[in-house]
Amino acid sequence: MAGLLVTLPILWLAMAAPLAWRGRDHSDGRRVRVILGAVAGQYVGIGGFLLASFRPRSATSRSLRRRWAYLPSAAGRGLERWARATRAGVFVRPVIFAGALASVVLGVLVSFDYHRRMLSRGSPELWARLERAGHATLACVGLWLGEFTGPRVLKVRFQPRPAGTIETFWRAGDAPVRWGRRLTWELGHTHTVEVQLPSLYGHPGGAMRELRRGEEFRERSCAVVWFSGGRALAEIVAPHASSDIESGGAIGGNFSGDVHSAVVRLFRQDEFAAWPVVAEPRGGTLRLRLVLPATLAPEGEPWFAAGALYGSDMVFVRGAAAGGAEFRFEHFGAPHHVSAPVPLAPLTEHTIEIRQPSFRLGENFSRAGAGEVRVHVNGVEALRGRSDCYGFAAGDEVVGGRVQSVRHDMRA
Repeated sequence: MAGLLVTLPILWLAMAAPLAWRGRDHSDGRRVRVILGAVAGQYVGIGGFLLASFRPRSATSRSLRRRWAYLPSAAGRGLERWARATRAGVFVRPVIFAGALASVVLGVLVSFDYHRRMLSRGSPELWARLERAGHATLACVGLWLGEFTGPRVLKVRFQPRPAGTIETFWRAGDAPVRWGRRLTWELGHTHTVEVQLPSLYGHPGGAMRELRRGEEFRERSCAVVWFSGGRALAEIVAPHASSDIESGGAIGGNFSGDVHSAVVRLFRQDEFAAWPVVAEPRGGTLRLRLVLPATLAPEGEPWFAAGALYGSDMVFVRGAAAGGAEFRFEHFGAPHHVSAPVPLAPLTEHTIEIRQPSFRLGENFSRAGAGEVRVHVNGVEALRGRSDCYGFAAGDEVVGGRVQSVRHDMRA
């Protein structure tokens, strides 16, 4: 469930194992080599069986990890002895300490959900909160490192101008959309204006791209202006290819106001439309109005997903050979329910309706159950079948992946 060298950086010290016997007398060095040789022999012996196995048992994997953990301990002492002799301890000791501290912290975090995903399966609400917090923290780190960009947040003071005067507040490579709602502002007061445009984003890339891949299509297909916390303009637009526009933008040259500061924030889920308040009791049919990207991902575009690892249900769309799209329902561990190919134009709004056993009304909403699964596309039934459904934490279901969801609701 996690890469050892990423999760426990102290294990990188194993590469310095030869230093464990360096500088010792012959008898001490020989004893250290014998011990480390025995550890290596166990590791190679067990590892050989693992490499010949399709699905190694976790108990065998744990025994390997315990033996590997001996190496950093011995190597760390040898490395520290070598550093002291070469006066490099001022650099080596802090690195060893930082690696050990990071390994302890990350090891504790991994232990929360280690044994058969016990936390995500036993306490899905708590796990969802931890997951959101971790995702948001990593995204903020990526923004700080320059891996991501997003809407511009500007502190602006407007100047009085004659009625009918048109000024360019923000100049970018996007085509004009439309006028937003009428606004009034207090003279001499600094207002917060947030600008979201497809032209703010360059070609997607970077080491942390996977963290925000699900937002890329949304970022490049909506134009939004926020004024003092309220949405002044919101429009779904045809996504621009990053090669067709010059990314970025700037305040218009004829703007008469004063811009006191400009910073970048992350794209939010509520940029393009007010997220609907789902009436209680929840349940019934999930209805979505959405826009699909021009090219569907080969693995499919999820419309609805809920549950935990090894215990999830998902409805998604995937490109079909005839140029249309096929719809699939996946109950983890069971064969997919697959529709016949359906023509579905990209960059066009469609109405999707989903009904499944875990969508029952009232207190039974989000609980496990069995029954009929249905998917309607633009009023026509595309998929029907019977299946079990896992339970999930109400409110933590995911609607939409890379699709641009215009609005969703869930009512009887």
